[in-house]
Amino acid sequence: VRFRSDPMASELLHVKVSDFITEHVGNRPIFNVMDYGAVGDGVTDDIVPIQAAVDAAQVKGGRVFIKQHKISSPILIRNSGVAITIYGNGFDISKIILANGVNDYAIKFTLVNTNSLSGYVFEDFSIDGNYSGQNAGGCIYALGAVECHFNRLHLHHAYDNALYLYQDGNGGIGHHNRITSCLFDNSIGSAGDGRAIRMESSDENFIIGNDFENNGRAASSLPTHVLDLSGLQIITNNTFVNGTTAVRCDFSSRTIISNNIFDNVNDHNVLLKGSDHICMGNQFFAIGGGGNSAIVDGVFADNVTGAIITGNYFGASASATRSGINFSFSVANLMVTNNRFGTDGIFGSGKILITGSGHIIRNNFGFITENGGTATVTSGATTVVVTHGLSYTPVNYEISIMPITSLGSATSFYVDTINSTSFTIHTNVAPGGSGAQFAWNIRRI
Repeated sequence: VRFRSDPMASELLHVKVSDFITEHVGNRPIFNVMDYGAVGDGVTDDIVPIQAAVDAAQVKGGRVFIKQHKISSPILIRNSGVAITIYGNGFDISKIILANGVNDYAIKFTLVNTNSLSGYVFEDFSIDGNYSGQNAGGCIYALGAVECHFNRLHLHHAYDNALYLYQDGNGGIGHHNRITSCLFDNSIGSAGDGRAIRMESSDENFIIGNDFENNGRAASSLPTHVLDLSGLQIITNNTFVNGTTAVRCDFSSRTIISNNIFDNVNDHNVLLKGSDHICMGNQFFAIGGGGNSAIVDGVFADNVTGAIITGNYFGASASATRSGINFSFSVANLMVTNNRFGTDGIFGSGKILITGSGHIIRNNFGFITENGGTATVTSGATTVVVTHGLSYTPVNYEISIMPITSLGSATSFYVDTINSTSFTIHTNVAPGGSGAQFAWNIRRI
């Protein structure tokens, strides 16, 4: 038995002892799949020795070390109650390749009782889902995952999902999984969904510091890099490049999407359905820059209430069908504040497209919701047209008018003919004299 401080050093010698190991990190044994007969050339089918190493590790706990392996069926992770780690020498150095015709996930959590799979760790290797050779599946199916860690993985060419987080061991809600510093890419060409992450009956997960590129098949039912069907997620400090919708919260609630970069995403960058989501501090560049001819938005709000969209930067692409924020159907009580709309592109469809009611929309740079000034009805006239300079069409109760000189012969005044550029002040008769001057102010309510 050997002890080493660096379990990933290439010079380690592994001596098989009985059915388990060999080598330890602290008090955690290492199960090297090569000791179980794996070839590790990325060509030979190594599923049997890999499964043997995993099964041995799940008896007493420990770490399973992999190299490069093709597999002809899923690696099964059973909820034995003993958490293990599967790790490699770094992604694209250590790799699992799904053989043609598996039509399943490369790593598959399997429930043999009602326990959740809690505390499992997967790190420092790649999975090639080989979507062109499948008609279902993907990279990791994490059924029953609770407080599991997925670190520094490269998951690509997934047929349906690169990572699927789904419920707990009792059929309830999985939770508190962490996905960090991973690369999800190049699943967009799949005949399936080609998605990076799907979270269903799994909430309070942390998706932090990952890179998402070219995911989400446009023709699938829910095309997206990250699909949130549960809510209460934290999605932060990631980059999303190209592909379809980056983050889709589909009838979920209270997900936080913060401090991400969205670059050249070719569909709605963030799609919000449900309630009380927070989208803040993100940067949206080249919205819809991939050439999509349909209307593409930085944030698309549809059937959502109570969401907060604040502190974001929006930069459009050179297209006439782009908008920054689009309120679509059944939208109410949104708070849209302190966003900035850049000049690097064309917001041909509008910077903020507003429908619904009960919103607070204020202090957005490049989208004017407050203005004021003075206007004069001249002595022989009864009207003056005022250009309001706002980025939206105000309603009459948002417009305040106050005379600052005598009305002269007039005794009353009112406002009408409100449109996207102007409104009209009327007096009941011509004021005569030097006319009647008014101060006006508009503030979106």
